[in-house]
Amino acid sequence: MRRSIALALALLVTLLMVGCGDSSTSAEPAPPPAPPPSPSPSPPPPSPPPAPSKTSPTFTKDDLPRIALGPKNAPSGLRYLKEESGPTTLAGIGLILPRQTRPLRALGFKAVHDSVFVAKAQSDQRVSQRLWLFRNRRGASAWLKKTRDDSVALQWAPIGAPQLGDESWAARGLIQIGGGEAMTHAFRLGNAVFTVSMYGNVTPPTEAGALAAAKAALAKASRG
Repeated sequence: MRRSIALALALLVTLLMVGCGDSSTSAEPAPPPAPPPSPSPSPPPPSPPPAPSKTSPTFTKDDLPRIALGPKNAPSGLRYLKEESGPTTLAGIGLILPRQTRPLRALGFKAVHDSVFVAKAQSDQRVSQRLWLFRNRRGASAWLKKTRDDSVALQWAPIGAPQLGDESWAARGLIQIGGGEAMTHAFRLGNAVFTVSMYGNVTPPTEAGALAAAKAALAKASRG
């Protein structure tokens, strides 16, 4: 009897195994695993801070002889005229009337300095630089505008030129006293206004020569 029970159990196990195989449906293949999320792009590195702009210098009266054109800065073919150069006064340059001096004083005028160059050979060509020193940049900027307005009133014609210093203008025209033609470049650097003029009658100025003299004045003041 034990043998019969063992055979019956073996048959039951076999039938269960076959039944499970026949009646069950094939398992659907498992979907592939979802790809891992793409990593978020790294934020761009922060932009470097902008380089600080170079601050224009603030000059004092004692700086003027050092930043003005001197004998070593004479334009080609010209020589430094010591007797007409150096510190001067408003009266010394012909500004004596209150209507002439009052606007300058109101803008904070402090000092004026000249540098004059004349031709070495038989020529009437000259280059002159005049430095106007003011208490602050605002006064210097206003005076630069005044010099430009004066050139327009004299019917001088603007000439093409790169910007010099913090702001600038350039023009050419006829000299009312003495005759001849002049080219002037005027620019502001900090609290100083620089006017650089080339003029002559027999030997008229050239745009290249006038611009070279102005650039030399800017370079000297910037190094100062």
